[in-house]
Amino acid sequence: MLRRQSLRPQPPMCQCGRRTQLHRQGRGPFTRAGRREAGFWTRFTCPNYRRGISHNHFHGVIDGQGRPVELSRRHFKINLPGRPQCTECSELLATHAFNPLRNGGGRYFTCTTRGCSRRGEYLFHQEQEGGRWLPVYSAPGPKPQNLGTDECPGCGERGKLRSRGYFNKTRKYRKPYRRVECQACRQTFRLIQPGVLESAPAPGFQAKHKPPFCSVHGTAMRRGASLKRQDVGRFYQWRCRRARCKDSVLLDSNGSPVAPTPKRTPAINLRLRCEMLGCNHPRDNQIDGRKRYCREHSRLSAFQRWREQKKRRIAIGDEIHTRFRSAKVLIGTASGQTAGAPTELGSWLSVELQKRGESYRTAARKADLNARKIYNWVAGISVPRRDDPDFARLIDRLRIDPGGIWGKLVGA
Repeated sequence: MLRRQSLRPQPPMCQCGRRTQLHRQGRGPFTRAGRREAGFWTRFTCPNYRRGISHNHFHGVIDGQGRPVELSRRHFKINLPGRPQCTECSELLATHAFNPLRNGGGRYFTCTTRGCSRRGEYLFHQEQEGGRWLPVYSAPGPKPQNLGTDECPGCGERGKLRSRGYFNKTRKYRKPYRRVECQACRQTFRLIQPGVLESAPAPGFQAKHKPPFCSVHGTAMRRGASLKRQDVGRFYQWRCRRARCKDSVLLDSNGSPVAPTPKRTPAINLRLRCEMLGCNHPRDNQIDGRKRYCREHSRLSAFQRWREQKKRRIAIGDEIHTRFRSAKVLIGTASGQTAGAPTELGSWLSVELQKRGESYRTAARKADLNARKIYNWVAGISVPRRDDPDFARLIDRLRIDPGGIWGKLVGA
């Protein structure tokens, strides 16, 4: 251990006329007149230095002979003789790591000075005789052996080819070939044999064609819906990336334009009739299924149509008993007691059921009625009573129009 000096240097005088005071002393490296030295140093400070009276108060470091020096702000962990200096700021470089296997052994150094342009750059140095460290510059990264060429087939640069392992086996390439990458253009090649480099495709599924551009904004479009047509096959709709832009094109998987699909004209079914009881006029709107009435009955409100429907049911029931003279006939009476009225009603009801492909059993099941009752009506054994709810339910469920036989009943 080094001992401190027994004799302190004389404290210098400040410009304000006061004698400076001892602040701190020690031993270590310092710089004097641009030269690096090591020895004892002492820091002196004027009493008025921190009072803000003047900007020229003394606050500095002197060596053992009273000469002003500048302390180094570096406190290295390793006492390494002959430490190299930075080429930009001339400060000592800090050690990073020792590599005994590279170029016969050496050490990495880096600059840690704030504001230096070469801060953080690691330089490899080798120790020479006399404790000097000289930088050794070599190309970074591993170099593949026996490439047969050092010129990149893509950009033509020399000395930029580097080995990056091996490719996996594929159906086309049965053995793993060496992967070679150019540091200049970043292209990847497959080393087929020494001196023969084959361009390798980019990883993943690549697009077969470039995206089209919007005719309004000039930006690349984004692929949207996937469509399929018998004459074309699979094709895609490309849209502009802008939210409110309506520009779009149709392209197949190879980027060729596809003619738009012709719009289909909806077929108008003129067989839809008005649902008002006894009205055989066609509906005012044959496309919209919610509008189930003709033009005349569409003008009425829902309550008015309900009232008209109720009046027509009552009138149809009255006409059944008035025209066939069967107002007092009950279900199950003989056909001879009804003066032929049930026979005429049964033939008409049988024709309506045949038009709909129904039998008396299926009709009874759909209308939730007794099958025997419907059989009596069809066979002419009996007729419905006045305002019979079962007969009205059968008409509603099977959508039978009584106006077909009694069209003159309500003027429909």
